[in-house]
Amino acid sequence: MQKRLFISILLPLDLKKKLIYQAQKNYRYNCIRWIALDNLHLTLNFLGNVKVSELKDLCEEIKYSLEKTKSFEIEFNSIGFGPTKENIKMIWAKTKASVEALKLNKKLNQALDIKVKKNKFIPHVTLARIKKGSFLGKVEKNEIQIEGLMEVNEIHLMESKVEKGSRYYYKVATFKLK
Repeated sequence: MQKRLFISILLPLDLKKKLIYQAQKNYRYNCIRWIALDNLHLTLNFLGNVKVSELKDLCEEIKYSLEKTKSFEIEFNSIGFGPTKENIKMIWAKTKASVEALKLNKKLNQALDIKVKKNKFIPHVTLARIKKGSFLGKVEKNEIQIEGLMEVNEIHLMESKVEKGSRYYYKVATFKLK
């Protein structure tokens, strides 16, 4: 048996509400499918399908690789369409360049031997998805500026499941940072 797993940073509820409120206020299109508050997160590393029998070793590897990792802050600074103006698939909240998040992503990729895609890691939270084949016309507001700061003192191994046609995320393990 396998589980579809990823490593993420979970946001505090007040920040989730702020991001969704700002996005919904500024982006009103029929082709938008908003992500449920409970599902908002920042993905650090996507692991894909992992055998249940490998879960214990995976958790040990994550724990070991995080031994000296200190807590850090992430600052959200904009909400906009992504990943590019030419290829709009989502509405996302992006962060200011976070050296700590980039290092953490790289450290986990190396520790878990994750094959990195061509795309570089862009720390963000997906707030909504644009339905495939949708035409938005001329996008009036490509990006809005926001302020949102959070302390990251733990990360989570999460499982992604589809139940009754909807995607749900469940915590598998939590790892505290120093």
